[in-house]
Amino acid sequence: MATENFKTLREVAIAIDGLKTSIEGIRGQLALMTPVFAGFAAASVGAFGYFFIDSKSSATALVRIETLQQAQNMRFDSLEKRLDNVERRLDQIVGLLQPKQQGQLGGRASVDPAGMR
Repeated sequence: MATENFKTLREVAIAIDGLKTSIEGIRGQLALMTPVFAGFAAASVGAFGYFFIDSKSSATALVRIETLQQAQNMRFDSLEKRLDNVERRLDQIVGLLQPKQQGQLGGRASVDPAGMR
């Protein structure tokens, strides 16, 4: 920063006036920047609020989905048990209905070659 030697009061007044003008310019720029920053701050608060609410509703939705999935898994388990019981009963019924034949190989009646003569 350069220093100047002032010889008259007029030079001092001119320097002070220039400094005053510079300070007023900076103040005007800051006055323009304040609403811009306030707008950004308001938009940021709104965005964070929206994301907070959205994340809360997403968490609630995930809990609902997990609850429904657990209920559905329980239904599938009970259905699987019922089908296992039905299959076991059908196996018993088929076992009772199939005739027991002695001397069968591969589902065909065995023929004694000596008896065919």
